Amino acid sequence: MTKEQVSSYITAMLGGNKVKIELEPEDLDEIVDQAIAKLRPHYSGVRYIQVQGPGPIDVSSHNIIDVIKLYETGSTGIDQLQSQMFLNPGVFVYNSDFKDNYISYLTWRFDHIHQLIYLNKDQEAVLECLVQLRVLSDIEPESNWVAWIKDYCLALAKICIGRKRSKYVLTNSQYQLDGDRLIQEGITERDNLESRLIGAFPVF
Repeated sequence: MTKEQVSSYITAMLGGNKVKIELEPEDLDEIVDQAIAKLRPHYSGVRYIQVQGPGPIDVSSHNIIDVIKLYETGSTGIDQLQSQMFLNPGVFVYNSDFKDNYISYLTWRFDHIHQLIYLNKDQEAVLECLVQLRVLSDIEPESNWVAWIKDYCLALAKICIGRKRSKYVLTNSQYQLDGDRLIQEGITERDNLESRLIGAFPVF
């Protein structure tokens, strides 16, 4: 999920090929930030982090919720995992065909409070972690929340654009601005989408 994909979705849904969409880059940034903040308590993603033991290793910049597994560098299949990390830093889903070939000989301890990792020996390793949602790219493409965040951004965009259009009044024109209608549509859709979050636990 990227900001460009969200922008294209908003533009397409609002008829951007036929009418001007009054959405500035800073408007889109604010919309995306609001959507992420709303979804963050209900979503966690998978991130692979390369570390060098034994520690303490500061991983606070990754917003880790928990460490699921640890893979020793050099294990079967780890070269592919590392190559994907460097080619596409951040969250990605590794090839499940290699899953059973990963053998971990290291052990670890995760200090949740101070966000520190400790390994049992001085060795390079890759951590598979659950992380908090920080940016759009943290949302895996196959996640059920992709559609939710696109629609939520669309709802916020309708409110934003509607407010801009409602500031103007056209006289002696065959066209009418639909600002008030867009605002109401956006509010209704936003509230409906937020209601789906009630009682939802973090998923990935």
